[in-house]
Amino acid sequence: PRESFFIRDAQKQGQKISNKFLRDIVMSFIIAGRDTTACILSWIFYKLVQNEHIEEKCYEEIEKVMGKPNSGRELDYKMVDQFAYLTANIF
Repeated sequence: PRESFFIRDAQKQGQKISNKFLRDIVMSFIIAGRDTTACILSWIFYKLVQNEHIEEKCYEEIEKVMGKPNSGRELDYKMVDQFAYLTANIF
């Protein structure tokens, strides 16, 4: 089994690898992932609001794939590939 960078580094520094140590590493990854996701979503919405023509095209594409609001259609994983314009603006 391969050791992680964190475990190898802790061993080099003479630190004891405890459950608390491993929990703290896992929590750091979870928190970092949550914070980055929140940050990028905020940035995407900020930029969309600044560019109404892009926002409108994204909305049109969503409506084309999903139907009118309150149509009762639920997002399916297979539909994601149909969001070419939206994907291009997010990435």
